[in-house]
Amino acid sequence: MGQPAPVMFDRKFDGPNVIPGLGSTYDRHVWLYKKNPSGLFARYKPKVKCPAGAPPHP
Repeated sequence: MGQPAPVMFDRKFDGPNVIPGLGSTYDRHVWLYKKNPSGLFARYKPKVKCPAGAPPHP
């Protein structure tokens, strides 16, 4: 098993995500300029939709 996810502001980072050529990465979403009803650190915003034909998120 790998290292534990990093923590910032008492919140664990999302991941690990494996990116070819880079390896395992972690990320933390923060909604600073637009309000997200799901919360400041929510990964997704419910009303935001991807355009038709956009590749799916892994």
